[in-house]
Amino acid sequence: VTVNFYNKLKRGSITLKKYGEKFNFKTHEYTYEKLEDVEFALYAADNIISNDGTIHYLKDTLITSLKTNDEGIIEFDNLVLGKYYLVECRNKDEYIIDNSKYYFDLYEEQTSTIEVINNLKKGNLQINKLDYDSKLPIKNINIKFNIKNKETGEYIYINGTKDLSINEDGFLIINNLPYGKYEISEINPSLMYELNDVPLIIDVDENTIKDDLVTVNFYNKLKRGSITLKKYGEKFNFKTHEYTYEKLEDVEFALYAADDIISNDGTIHYLKDTFITSLKTNDEGIIEFDNLVLGKYYLVECRTKDEYIIDNSRYYFDLYEEQTSNIEVINNLKKGNLKIIKIDDM
Repeated sequence: VTVNFYNKLKRGSITLKKYGEKFNFKTHEYTYEKLEDVEFALYAADNIISNDGTIHYLKDTLITSLKTNDEGIIEFDNLVLGKYYLVECRNKDEYIIDNSKYYFDLYEEQTSTIEVINNLKKGNLQINKLDYDSKLPIKNINIKFNIKNKETGEYIYINGTKDLSINEDGFLIINNLPYGKYEISEINPSLMYELNDVPLIIDVDENTIKDDLVTVNFYNKLKRGSITLKKYGEKFNFKTHEYTYEKLEDVEFALYAADDIISNDGTIHYLKDTFITSLKTNDEGIIEFDNLVLGKYYLVECRTKDEYIIDNSRYYFDLYEEQTSNIEVINNLKKGNLKIIKIDDM
């Protein structure tokens, strides 16, 4: 009498839960979220042969591949007991693919679960603040930028603010910034410099990163000011015996630095009391000293017409406070008193 006694193969399962980093632009911290549409391939880690001699899989045979669902989960079920491994074979572009092999022994644990994390691709960004002419760093912590992610529209925050200041050496570094396209806008320049109101659009990715850093140079031009002097001189009316004023041509003034004039890139433009230039009034009685680096200056009259008293005053100007300064100066005629004594010649 022959009796057949049948047994079914045990089956096991592997559940993978996939999480990916998520960057919080306001806190500058990374958290984790469920990651959909990541593909994993299942391989045999050893020959999987049941006791009846059936070869189910040879070692390193690809068995199947599946993608994570909207909960970030893959379930490989109905697996003959044996040793397996999982390999990530496709992920979203913004994440670093995980090349690890994750091993499972379904002999020991028939139902296996694993959690796997993907890290975002990241780079470090350095913004250098440079003088347009000298190409030297502008060292002023009051210079501020906004940096916006073009894909999400979110601004980068540091210490609770999106108005990011450069350091005392003239640059700003943001570490561990997710790959992406960013817009850099200057919102507050140094006092001596013009606002650079043209945003820079940059990519942080494997093509732009050099030595773990994306370096961006942001240039500013020095502000320039002017001093306009209008010169008037007395005019005597012999009929009315009154003095009026007329525009005075050909009077020379010298311009000096009233203080050391040094821009934030360290360039010494003028030391205190340095003679800068001299000009003469035109036929309208006007001198214009223009294209001046912002700073403190003074004017001294150094030559006038013979009939006028030279003005030895110093006229001071602060182009930090008033970028365009105007002044009117009057020269008085040299005068004397005439006394006529009538004497009888007898």
